[in-house]
Amino acid sequence: MQLTHQDLYVPAQAGILRQISALARKRHEPHGSPTIELWGVAIESCIAEYLVAQSLDLSWRPFVANPGELLADVGNSLQVRQTNHLNGSLIIYTKDPVNHDYVLVVGSMLEQRIVGWIEGKNGKQDKYWRTDVRKASYWVPQSDLHLISKLIK
Repeated sequence: MQLTHQDLYVPAQAGILRQISALARKRHEPHGSPTIELWGVAIESCIAEYLVAQSLDLSWRPFVANPGELLADVGNSLQVRQTNHLNGSLIIYTKDPVNHDYVLVVGSMLEQRIVGWIEGKNGKQDKYWRTDVRKASYWVPQSDLHLISKLIK
């Protein structure tokens, strides 16, 4: 799916609102990103969520007053992970639910693309565990992800 400049408006605004809400709640970034990067991360993440929701024709709530009430990034059980690194891995954290599916989106702004997905229980395997990163987590390489067409249920 090709995004247009107009497609960026709602997810970019949602990213800004999410970051303002996090600041108001004195919420620190759980994965250790430097504060200055958080604005861009929030916007890029929302664009990735929007892309996945549009591609799979699923619901997406761009902003909610209480983020804890959301079950997933997209739909009821889909988590979206975004990175600017075109060869980047899909990262799953220990606190992430195993009964959700995880989608990797790479790129930036209009140039984002959906790489693939994996079930949480399959992504949380010892072979993906890394401790040599900012926060120990599971790093699933792109080669181990399923095609997005196989996610449509």
